[in-house]
Parts: sequence; structure tokens; C-alpha cells
Amino acid sequence: MSKILIPKIKSPLFINMINALDKHHSDACISVFIDSDNSRMLLIGGAPGQYGQIEIPLEKGHGLKNAEFSIPFDFFMCMKEQQQEFNTLANQYIFELRYKNGKYINIEYCLLLRDDKKIDDSIHFPMSRFELDAAHENHIQYQVANTQRAYHELNRRSIVDIINSTNSLIPFDFVEFRKNEKEIRFQKNGEVTTKRLQDNIDLPHTLPLTEAASQTLKTLYMNSETGSIALKDPLINQP
Repeated sequence: MSKILIPKIKSPLFINMINALDKHHSDACISVFIDSDNSRMLLIGGAPGQYGQIEIPLEKGHGLKNAEFSIPFDFFMCMKEQQQEFNTLANQYIFELRYKNGKYINIEYCLLLRDDKKIDDSIHFPMSRFELDAAHENHIQYQVANTQRAYHELNRRSIVDIINSTNSLIPFDFVEFRKNEKEIRFQKNGEVTTKRLQDNIDLPHTLPLTEAASQTLKTLYMNSETGSIALKDPLINQP
């Protein structure tokens, strides 16, 4: 049986993606794209129209096959309940996949019993099993579009100032850091307001954010080794 491992460094982004899922929409799932030939895996999901992408390198001897599928919303809710019930470690995640007739058919969350660099069957055990679905069409389109988007880098100082600016506006409907107009445009309770953009925020392009997207930006920054972030254009669609 093959395993998917979400490493510690990716866990905050993974949980942020789960928390952004909206059960009232058909895309309340996380699509998984396994590229065994290039030893990488992509996770795509999040709030409708505000998807995120997590790339995870596959370790040598991973045993995974090329595949596309989605993990349903209920699986993640069950996972979180089991974590609370058993007070398990939540700094990395292990999932077992069952393969049949040329595709992965179901998934099990494995409770992590202790923190260990070596992951084997002695430190975790499987819990509830859920059926897998096809990768969501919206996620497939997002993944294809992502290959055509350019990367733009935000430096540490700009990121911190953007995070501080959005934090000061919470709660808000959306905020837009407008490069050419040198202004911040935001909506609170249906009312749109603008204010001057700080000179020290160096933007490669106009940056629209919702509260969920601003939290994603914060999580990316906190888990960045360099303090800078490479974003694809655009980060999200404007509301």
C-alpha cells in the first residue's frame, strides 16, 4: 500500500488549504496530481475562486504511480475530529492509498503516534477509509493555467507591510493593493474606501486579497526560508 506524506514544512499550508474549503460548493475537496516521473506531487484546493497550490517533492522509493484524484471534504473533517479525540501529533500527515484496476480508489488517514524522522508502520496506524473522486475540473483548469503564469517576487519588507495593512482592516470583504494608482482600495460592510499606498511596499503588480488569501500570504511568509515569496500572477481573482 502506497503512502502520501505531507512534511512538517508544508503542514501549515496544508491545514490552511483545508480550512478554506467551503462545504456548500462542489469544489470542497483537495485535488492531488502525482507526477511520479518527476518525483513531485501537487495539491490544489481552497475557497472557490481563491485556490492555492502546494508542491511536495516525493522521496526516493516513494512507490507512487502517476495519478490524478480528489480527496473529499468529509475526509478532512473526520481527520480533524480524530486528531482531537486521540490528541495525536499534527506537525506532519500520513495517508495510505489503495490502488486497484489502474487507479487509486480510497484513502486512509494515519494517526501519528510519535515524532520520528523514519516513517514506518510502527509509529502510525490507519483510521477511517474514504473513497476517492476524480480530480475536480476547476482544479485541473487552475493547474493548467498555473503553468502559463509568470512568477513575481515580493521581498520581506513588502510582505510584512502588506500583512500589517490587511490585519488593520479586518474584518474586510476584499482589499486591493494597486501598483499604478499607488493606493489601497478596500471594501468593508459593502462600502469601498481608498487610502494611500505606503512607499515601502514594492509591488510587481496590483495585488487583490480577501481575508482568506491574506491568511495564505501570512502562512507562506511564516514558512519561507528566505523571507521572500514568489507569487504567480495573479495570486487570486479579484472579487
